[in-house]
This record gives sequence, C-alpha cells and structure tokens, in this order.
Amino acid sequence: MKKYLLNILKLERNPVLDLLRAIAILMVVEVHFFSYYSIPPLNYVINQGALGVDLFFVLSGYLVGRAPLKNYLSGKKQNFQVFYIKRFFKIIPSFYFAIIVSFILYNYAFPIPLKKFSFNELIYYFTFTQNYSGSNVLFHAWSLCVEEHFYVLLPITLVLISLFFKNNQSKLKTVLILLILSGYIFRFIGFQLDIETYAGTHNRIDALALGVLLALLELTNHSFINKSNELNTKSKKVIILGCSFFISGLILGAFKIYISTPNAIIEVLYHGMIPLGVFIILTQILHLKIALPSWVKLCSYFSYNWYLWHYILVYYFLYYFPDSKIIFILYLLTTFLIAVITTYYIEEPFMKIRNRVLTTISK
Repeated sequence: MKKYLLNILKLERNPVLDLLRAIAILMVVEVHFFSYYSIPPLNYVINQGALGVDLFFVLSGYLVGRAPLKNYLSGKKQNFQVFYIKRFFKIIPSFYFAIIVSFILYNYAFPIPLKKFSFNELIYYFTFTQNYSGSNVLFHAWSLCVEEHFYVLLPITLVLISLFFKNNQSKLKTVLILLILSGYIFRFIGFQLDIETYAGTHNRIDALALGVLLALLELTNHSFINKSNELNTKSKKVIILGCSFFISGLILGAFKIYISTPNAIIEVLYHGMIPLGVFIILTQILHLKIALPSWVKLCSYFSYNWYLWHYILVYYFLYYFPDSKIIFILYLLTTFLIAVITTYYIEEPFMKIRNRVLTTISK
C-alpha cells in the first residue's frame, strides 16, 4: 500500500485542479458531519461546506467536457462508445458497490434507530434518479445523479448543436451562456412555484456549463485565458473579480442561514455566485505550477470514493458518539481509509478493465 500511495504522489496531474478538488471534498465532508454535530457559533461558516459541490460541478464540466469539445471543434464525429465506456468504468462500479454495501449496512448491520433503506429507494440510486425522487437515505448521491445526467447529455447536445452550427465556436459559446442563464431561471421558477431549487439537474446546469465554457475557452486559445504559469497585473485583477463573486456567494449562504425564511434572490443567486467566481478565477490560474503537500494530492486523488463513503458512515458515528466533537478526526481518518481501500480494490481494477476494453475497440 505504501508503494501504491507513493506512485500516486508521482503522477503528473494539474496541481490547481488537485488543490480545488481537495478543498471541495473537505468542505463537503465537513458540512455533512457538522450538520449533525452542530456548533452554534460556527454554523454560519460550517454550513458553507455545501458549496463544495458547486466546485465539483465546475471541475467536472471542465474535465469531462474537453474530449467531446475537441471532437466538435475538429469536426470529428462524437465517439459515444469511447466516451460512455470511460465514464461507465470510472463511475458505476464504485457507486454501485457503495450503494449495495449501504443497503446491507442500513438494513441488517447498523443499529435500529438509523435510517432504513427500502428496495424502492434502491431503484432510484441504481437509475440515477434519486435527485428527483425525494429519497434522502443517501442524500449526497443527488450530486452524482446530476453529474451522470450531464455525462449522458453532453455529447448528445454537442451533436445536436453541430447539426445546425458545424464547428461554430461563437454559436457554441452562445448555447453555453444560455445554459448558464437557464440555471438561474430554473431556480427562480422553482422558487415561485414552491418546488425544490437544490438537487434537480436543471437547477445546477449553470455550474456544469461554466466548466464546459472554461474548457472551450482554453481549447480555442481565447485571450481571456491566462496561458502563463505566472500571474500578471491583468490576471490579478480578474482573480479579484472572481473572488468578489465567490465571497458574495458565501455571504448569501450565511444570510440564508441567518434569516431562515426563503428568499427569491438568495435561492436564485446562492448556488450561482460560487461557480461563477470559481470559473473566473480558474481562467487565470489554470496553468500555474504550484507545489502541493502530499496530503492535498491524496485528498484529491481519492475524492470520488471519499465522497461516496463519508455520508454513509456519518449516521454510525452519530449513533455511537452523539455528543462528541473531537470524534471528527476519527471520522475523517476512517472514511478516508475506506476511500483508499475502495479505490484500490474496486475502482482501479475496473479502470484496468476499461483500458483493455478501449484498446480492443481501437484496433
């Protein structure tokens, strides 16, 4: 295992994306733990951890959007087979394993007072429709449903766009901007109709579209992207602008908790300001070369399985340590260790199978 971890630290990865991914997972793990172990003076800060998911969405839009965008820009046909095979082997095995183990634990192993997991709910998770079902046994799975919908629809959307605007960069940018605006519109409509504005894929499409737009600007060498590994005066000004949006999102989040009553402006803007701020900042820091501590690299690398497992076990810790705050360290270490083990024994073997499958179909 030591050799395995050392090899991970030697991987050539984008340090900026690793840093943001590590920040995102730590924010999410923290908020899900302390939403049960409340610390009143710090609640306004602690509850901002939910915005870590918005960070993940922008990163996913950027990373996953690059391959189909390259095909679109070069005039090549979208290779649906390769794209979906890559996403399937990366996402499904670890996710399904976590869901099955959760079902067994919640129904047959965990103490009776903990949540129960019905067969009907199991179907929602297997079909990635939990974010529209209302099931909250594993509430955190809603964001994975959003991302899965995005993975399915992105290449199809690019094909449809190419039918009308073949290789047209400006039209594609227009479509992406409209998708970004649609997230705000959907949240506003949802608020007016008194329906949820949080977990639906349509409510979060703006964050994912911002990631895709970032990838498009980079691939087309847009002047707004800082291609240097250093920051100039212009870059610093743009970063300040991005930070202003980011901080505005944090302030809205704190204000949302403080007033405790629904507010249209907050509901519409709250989950829009953070992704927009991250997008603006990333345009300037994407190519920076920074040295990261080993623990940050590891947090980033194991973030997917850590995300899967941290929420599953929070009820267990809540039951046995109902009043303990210091138990957070044990919770962090336990869930991270499970993330390492499941990545090593579940995700990576399937990734090797994926590589063999891709090699076979490429011949």
